Amino acid sequence: MVTPTLYQRVLTDFDRLPDAVKSFHAQTVETTWEGRATVQRGTNIPSRMIGAVFGFPKSSNNANCVVTITPDENGELWVRNFDGARFSSRQMKGKRPDEIVEQFGPFRFDVQFERVDDRLNLRPVGWSLLRVRLPLRLCPNGPAFENEREGKFCFNVEIKAPFVGLIVAYSGWLRRTGTS
Repeated sequence: MVTPTLYQRVLTDFDRLPDAVKSFHAQTVETTWEGRATVQRGTNIPSRMIGAVFGFPKSSNNANCVVTITPDENGELWVRNFDGARFSSRQMKGKRPDEIVEQFGPFRFDVQFERVDDRLNLRPVGWSLLRVRLPLRLCPNGPAFENEREGKFCFNVEIKAPFVGLIVAYSGWLRRTGTS
């Protein structure tokens, strides 16, 4: 019997997701996905500094995007590469249903999922630095969702912070390597 993936364990209505989104989150071994993305970076000094610390990609209208997800018994390691700019995070089960914790270095973000029509929306519901809880009103966030278009897994992530503005926004599509 195959052990359910992180998202299969966390999402209460996993089976109702669009096929491409289900496939993306149903891999039980290290899997690489490739595609294209549009990236917009914030231009003020604080947003450029934050983007550099996290390794976010530079602005591009047609970036090559590679995402490798490595599952293990505790969650998943995500390594994202946009035209050579790599950043990674670790995802694990959250405390509530439909919630994961995503860790970027010393920062942890509690992210709740909500399926609306054919989209899987992601919304931060808490965050911490070195496990010290921080005020939610200061949490970087923005519209983020996954969906399916033309049979491809599609993503849209926008990260803004109070007093800073846009840090990064990226959207595009991915297809599992080795598929057409």
